[in-house]
Amino acid sequence: MKISKIGYVILAAGVMGIAFASLGMTHSQQSTEINQLDKERSLAQMKLDRIQLDPLYTKLNNLLAAAKETQRLTVETTNSLITPLDSITFTDLLFRTAENANVVLEEIDSPNISGEPLAGVPCDVLPLSITASGQMPDLVQYVQDLGDTFNTGMVREVNLLADNTTAENVHYKAAIRMNVYTYRGK
Repeated sequence: MKISKIGYVILAAGVMGIAFASLGMTHSQQSTEINQLDKERSLAQMKLDRIQLDPLYTKLNNLLAAAKETQRLTVETTNSLITPLDSITFTDLLFRTAENANVVLEEIDSPNISGEPLAGVPCDVLPLSITASGQMPDLVQYVQDLGDTFNTGMVREVNLLADNTTAENVHYKAAIRMNVYTYRGK
């Protein structure tokens, strides 16, 4: 079977028609997909535009500032805990504080320095036992002044006893136990 020139033209036109139809359908599908993707992109862009980043940046900056302040306070607190445990210096401070409060120190005892954590921070601790005598208001003032004088000290116990009481003059003794802490670390 021989195909004539017209047959070839018709056959070629048919093949071309099928190719153009396929191409048209593919183009139509791509256009539909592009329109769908454009809609999704527009919706995503709209959602992104609604997100307000300024409050998040403000919050981030506040958190960074708080972290920096916490770090500064940690260094400051650590530095305040770094106090050499020099018994001569402590004794001198105890006597000056007693003199300012108008009390008399009768005895100061300090056993060995030991390690004891303070609120989870590794510290060396110098335990002090102090016996002082004087008037009640002066002894109370002395105990308060100890807390102010030793910023890393903690008064643990105070026992007050009347001593040498006369009708005109009531004298008291105070047995004071306190710890003085110093940071033990790097």
